[in-house]
Amino acid sequence: MTRVRYGCRRVHVLLQREGWTGNIKRTYRIYRDLGLQLRNKTPKRRVKAKLRG
Repeated sequence: MTRVRYGCRRVHVLLQREGWTGNIKRTYRIYRDLGLQLRNKTPKRRVKAKLRG
């Protein structure tokens, strides 16, 4: 059985549809405190100036 994992923004939209009020920052804080899946952005690979030359 696979569970659907939603990000913070998706959870925020679902809560708004249910009638909850609050901004995205509040939703994110609760989302983080509950320890739900956080989608970490992968850092972009940056080429150092020395290697470009």
